Amino acid sequence: LPLLHPLLTGWLERLARGGVAHLVVHRHLGSDSLARWLGGEGFSVERVASHDGFRILRVQPRQAVGDDR
Repeated sequence: LPLLHPLLTGWLERLARGGVAHLVVHRHLGSDSLARWLGGEGFSVERVASHDGFRILRVQPRQAVGDDR
């Protein structure tokens, strides 16, 4: 995970204002802990679907959280 976290935050920070990313992660590969970690980093994270152990996480960039413009 030391390489995954900077990779993900670097990529997610490149999203445009109002942009969204959908991450597909298996439960056994840490989808739930990843969602908690991203939320703790200031990203808006919502689980939008779950099937056969896979989770689809909808992630919005930091600047979009609480931004009503």
